[in-house]
Amino acid sequence: MVKLSVTEREIMEVIWSMDGVSNNEIVQHFAKKGKALARQTTHTFLTRMVKKGLITRENHRFYPVYTKEEVEKQQAQDILDTLYDSSLRNFLTALSHGREKLTEDEAENLKKIIDSIQ
Repeated sequence: MVKLSVTEREIMEVIWSMDGVSNNEIVQHFAKKGKALARQTTHTFLTRMVKKGLITRENHRFYPVYTKEEVEKQQAQDILDTLYDSSLRNFLTALSHGREKLTEDEAENLKKIIDSIQ
């Protein structure tokens, strides 16, 4: 899976939220959010995303190839690999520096996650 730019990620959010989406619907979505993107600009992004294998196009509508969860998992792994030498321990150590203490609920949830991956 390839990496997403910020705008590609925003477009993917729209695609994930709808059951197939047209270029015009994406333009309208961004306009409602106060982010003006020209129709040609979104078309260029969509064409690139099809070539990258992130989305498919059928009858002028675009569909995701990967679920949001699959992309998030891959992006998290990329961050872990790139910034923390693939070490969850290094990541958690970096995350804990300069942070307030965890609440009891946060600590309990983190323990459950750690238990599930051991």
